[in-house]
Amino acid sequence: MNSAWLRFYPAVTPNQSIIDQWSRSEWPDYQKWIDRNSIGLTEWQKLHVQATSWIKPIKLSLVVPIHNTQAHILSECILSVRLQTYPYWQLILVNDGSSNSETCQLLGSSLCCDPRIEQIHVENTQGISVSSNLGIDRADGDYVVFLDHDDRLALDALQQIANAIRQDTELDILYSDRDMISPQNKRYMHLFKPDWSPETLLSGNYIFHLMCYRRSLLIRLGKFRDEFNGSQDYDLILRASETHPRVKHIDKVLYHWRQHALSVSLNDAAKDYAFIAGVKALEDTLQRRGIQGTVTEISDLWRGMYLIQLPPLSRQKIAVISLDANYPENYVAEINRQMSINEDRPYIAFIDSSIEELNAESLNGLAAWLSLEHVGLISGKVLDRQYNIAYSGMNFTATGSLQIPYQGCPETEAGYMAITRIVRNISAPHPYCVILRR
Repeated sequence: MNSAWLRFYPAVTPNQSIIDQWSRSEWPDYQKWIDRNSIGLTEWQKLHVQATSWIKPIKLSLVVPIHNTQAHILSECILSVRLQTYPYWQLILVNDGSSNSETCQLLGSSLCCDPRIEQIHVENTQGISVSSNLGIDRADGDYVVFLDHDDRLALDALQQIANAIRQDTELDILYSDRDMISPQNKRYMHLFKPDWSPETLLSGNYIFHLMCYRRSLLIRLGKFRDEFNGSQDYDLILRASETHPRVKHIDKVLYHWRQHALSVSLNDAAKDYAFIAGVKALEDTLQRRGIQGTVTEISDLWRGMYLIQLPPLSRQKIAVISLDANYPENYVAEINRQMSINEDRPYIAFIDSSIEELNAESLNGLAAWLSLEHVGLISGKVLDRQYNIAYSGMNFTATGSLQIPYQGCPETEAGYMAITRIVRNISAPHPYCVILRR
């Protein structure tokens, strides 16, 4: 990329007032975390100098569909791009038939006078998928970043993305952690996401902000589909996951998702169609992958959490190996003896003798997930005699040890990201409740 022209347009440097304003949290503990993990003016300058020294920098195209956005909110969105430490970007503002005079005036203001900003004006409102696709068509960067018109980027967001791509040029998709902006314009409700988890994705779109795609992948997928408006990003990532992409999770809060009266993040009833479209996207995914099953939204959780019910496997296909901690020294020999029985059964369940099924279909329904091509091992949620959580998946901690989230909590405790209530990828199975292919 020829970046010589950038010297004629000096970087827009944030002042301390903006950094302070955009770093305020509603939660004292999260404020401490922000103070430790956000960049200040000195680090901003260092990152900017670093980025401008890169040879053959990666150009990132940002697509922002706009429709009657409040001027002060849209100005923060645009400013958060212009204040990036990374200068090699293209910002495509797609004005989707806005009738609000303040919105239109802002788009014609000096805030948008930057050679890297391009505008597309659609006379009649076409919807988010069509307007996003118009932006993708205009993009000339190798990667496309999606930004909602009422949200903000962290000041180093684009540099974090570009640096990850420099380190691994085969990346197809990148996503980051995020938090929310309250109606009082303060940050809270941070979401630290798991790494790439394609089965967790079948329970809901845990990825959606910040998202960056290789542009050629978007073209190959046919971009967004208008019939999934409201969950068009969910439909896109579900289809993208079938291409076996190389995915990078940047475990930094690089995106700030704003809450207001018309936002799904604050009022899920404002866009009920979005969650209906989410069910439709999952149903289309099952049909596309040749998987039988039904999709429902989990009614007693927050919106956008889904349950796929797969046809239970026949018990005749499952060889159940009964484990007993009281076995003598020939423990392994006893397991091998049991495995030699019913060798024609394609699935093996290792179940401790103290664990009972909640109902006659529990084991069959659990084993059904092995019908998915890339699933090799299944573990079930285990409750104690008081119906408290004994096991709900294991996670690795930062030190490498294993922990069982919400162990001892009531079975109704959904937990962080509803991890005790959804089908998801885990780090390790329950050692005495596991099913795998023979």
